[in-house]
Amino acid sequence: MYENVAQCAGGSASTTGFDDGPPLVTGSQIGDSGTGLHLAARHRGRALARETPPGAGQKVLAAMQDGVLNLCRVKLRDQASAWTAPRDEGVSAYPNGKFGNAVPRAGNASGGGQPGTIRQVQGWETDPNAYLYFIAQAPVWKEICKVIGKEDWITDPKYATPDARLPRLKEVFATVEAWTVTKTKFEAMAAAQRA
Repeated sequence: MYENVAQCAGGSASTTGFDDGPPLVTGSQIGDSGTGLHLAARHRGRALARETPPGAGQKVLAAMQDGVLNLCRVKLRDQASAWTAPRDEGVSAYPNGKFGNAVPRAGNASGGGQPGTIRQVQGWETDPNAYLYFIAQAPVWKEICKVIGKEDWITDPKYATPDARLPRLKEVFATVEAWTVTKTKFEAMAAAQRA
């Protein structure tokens, strides 16, 4: 129960979910495990410091909200970027919405600044794990276009650069998925590795 409260109070839930839906808590227990990691680091730091006399006890505190907040560091970076960028410029992980006072939810978009999302692969109708994560990373864009059979996108001004692709990501992702649903995840990965 406290896990979900910590995710809401620490800011994680407000950035989790799709942009057209409500906030969501993560399936991973980031409040519990994040707090445990912080507690272990603090405890180790206190042990190394040896600030107390031999035999004296030490009190080490760790708040779940702090643990969750630290794990939101990429979202905090995105918020800082949004505050300094012109309002009409998006941040690549959030191509579908404008920033307001808070980082918008990004669904399955990558939090690393590279546009990405989860796509269906062959068998998704019956296999709950028939998905892969696709990233439209600039250094491999030409290879992606070749693999999915869209070589014309390499030079097309609407797709040739990351900034040009940003407003068209839904179309890019749909085109990629039209290709991935014809392959198993292993076939899709093998094709990408050969490119």
